[in-house]
Amino acid sequence: MPSSYTTNIGDGFIQIEHRMGFTIVKSSKSSNILPLFCNLCELSMNSALDRVYHDKYKCCSSCGIKWADLNQDKWTLGWRPDKEEIEDEINRRTSVSVYFSS
Repeated sequence: MPSSYTTNIGDGFIQIEHRMGFTIVKSSKSSNILPLFCNLCELSMNSALDRVYHDKYKCCSSCGIKWADLNQDKWTLGWRPDKEEIEDEINRRTSVSVYFSS
């Protein structure tokens, strides 16, 4: 799966071509806004726990629990899992079936 691509489009805005096939335009100025997607796995940030992990580790709660919590010292020094490990985790998370019962 290709990575997302970011382009500076001027006037303080960037354009992100997300790897899932859509485009996001946002301010390039840093803010306290929770991003739509995890900086590591690029899957959607969609829970209050994601806010907690993003504030602490700059990733979603799933990545934080799987990698950052277990490797806090290395994480603080800049360690991140390799791309293959991230892709395997993305495939695992996106292949899980969700069932709703009545």
